[in-house]
Amino acid sequence: MLSVGFSFGFFIVVSSGAALFTEVNVAVPVSMYFFRLSHKKRISGHEKDVLFKHCLRCMRFWLTVWIGNITGAILVATFFKAGMVFSDQGYVDHLEDVLIGKMDKFIEKGALGWWSAFASAIAGNWLVGMAAFLSSSARSLLGKYIGVLPPVTLFVSLGLQHSPANMGYFMIALINDETKYTWGEVFGWNLIPASLGNIIGGSMMVGCSFFYAFAAQEERLWQFIGDELVTGSDGSDFGRDDDASTDDLMGEDSKQDSEASGNEIVPAGESHV
Repeated sequence: MLSVGFSFGFFIVVSSGAALFTEVNVAVPVSMYFFRLSHKKRISGHEKDVLFKHCLRCMRFWLTVWIGNITGAILVATFFKAGMVFSDQGYVDHLEDVLIGKMDKFIEKGALGWWSAFASAIAGNWLVGMAAFLSSSARSLLGKYIGVLPPVTLFVSLGLQHSPANMGYFMIALINDETKYTWGEVFGWNLIPASLGNIIGGSMMVGCSFFYAFAAQEERLWQFIGDELVTGSDGSDFGRDDDASTDDLMGEDSKQDSEASGNEIVPAGESHV
């Protein structure tokens, strides 16, 4: 049942267009990769400035989402405390069991435990990133949920580290004074290694690999990235370059390979009859 609850929560995030740190760990790097590739033949002084602004804007968005997620977790925990949601000792005991599973095994191993939490988070965001990517392929709400359910269920079943979920658990426990762990221990042994591992898992395991696979399919990438990452506040387009041809996106090596094999390169949006 826990995996169903997690999958439904993630489904709400991707359907509403809200920003979740582990989802952004995939979308932001893809936006940066694609922007650099689409401008690789036209890097002038102005283009370098635009590239820098785009990367800076992506990093700012990345950090804002992390801060926003933990702020949201603190607000929810505060509401729970005000509403005496955890007045039942059964809830408190279950929450403490969850926290022990996310902390003690790492603390006991010392420095090796910190890296274990980091590795667990890489695998965690790998699966959550796959859920985000699969949901972007669907055209209906049911299809989105079907895309989300398998990877999220697997990640929950394996007990992998997912920093936004951990933020919720730990903030509820800390603000309600229902845990033996301190703020420093929570951040040092879980939230920091989990966040860093999530970044690697999302950007490298999902973002980088799928960018390589779909680099020549412009619309598929933009469908996943989302307009909020590519349109500047002044209305300018930081990432999408409508003048970039399919050949530019594929690169010279891919074009030469296609020509050598005798295959005609068909631009995006066209097909052979």
